[in-house]
Amino acid sequence: MDYDVVNDEIIVTNPQAGAILVFRGDAQGNQAPIRVIQGPKTNLFFPHAVSVDPINNEIIVGDPGRRAVLVFPRDAVGDVAPKRELRPKSGFWIVGTAVDPVRNLLVVALRIRVGGQGALYVYDRTADGEVEPRSVIVGAKTGILSPWQVEVYDGKIFAALANNVYRAQYEGIYQRQGFDKSEEITSPWRSDVLGFIGVWDITASGDVAPKAIIKGALSELIHPGGVALNPKHGEIYASDSVRNGVYTYIVPEFYRK
Repeated sequence: MDYDVVNDEIIVTNPQAGAILVFRGDAQGNQAPIRVIQGPKTNLFFPHAVSVDPINNEIIVGDPGRRAVLVFPRDAVGDVAPKRELRPKSGFWIVGTAVDPVRNLLVVALRIRVGGQGALYVYDRTADGEVEPRSVIVGAKTGILSPWQVEVYDGKIFAALANNVYRAQYEGIYQRQGFDKSEEITSPWRSDVLGFIGVWDITASGDVAPKAIIKGALSELIHPGGVALNPKHGEIYASDSVRNGVYTYIVPEFYRK
């Protein structure tokens, strides 16, 4: 899900229905969405990740069912075709999207293979079709194995990395797709218990360690799947699917240049 701070709207995906739902920011209880994007023209199959770009009036959807990133007008309603459909040449599970409207860049978090490795791909914001990324953040030093949601602020990428239990969860898929189970990604950040929140410059490329992290026993993070930012108060919020909670961290230094 994502929150449109400019238009006070909440945008969520419904993977099973192949739909994008938009609610008023003050919605409570059993309220209907104010807009729904759904239907065969949308090309939505299993929308998983969603983000909003209120500056360019677009909704960006990561759909691992199509192995694509679909872009719709922010005010789209009903069965409408996407404006653009970006198809990464590698990766099978798109788990996060975020836009830097100042630099005109799009960040896509994806998993390259089951049980193996994840990456952050950076594209031109208006990239369309099957195109190569401008840069890729990937490798042992990054610690990116199982990424989830990403956010962008002031030229920095903030990523939720739920690195634990991924291989065990997908062992059946691993076998069906013919991957070598003996392969292991060696990483100084690898932990079978704790995931983390990592921060990179959006200009970073290759096997580079994060410039800042939230990780460890005191953070209480085990399997962080969501991340949200509050630069005004110097806070970062992380949701954890193992802890079943949302955590707030006061880290104003993460927002400084």
